[in-house]
Amino acid sequence: LRVAQKAIIVACVIGGAYTMRNYWGLVWGGMLGTALSVAISYAMFPYRPRLTLSRYRDFIGFSFWTMLLSFATYVA
Repeated sequence: LRVAQKAIIVACVIGGAYTMRNYWGLVWGGMLGTALSVAISYAMFPYRPRLTLSRYRDFIGFSFWTMLLSFATYVA
């Protein structure tokens, strides 16, 4: 999996640099390669968790208290 991910990222970066012919091609190629490697990892291992909003209230509640604690630590 890691070899395939690195090969995809390298191919996207080289393709982006060749297509755009400036440094932005490297940036866009890197982002595309990373997105494709994440998609391939989900395709290769179907037991990974899926993105869902079914428990968003728990997540928001946890995030709020974590942010509040970080802010209090910063102020103190």
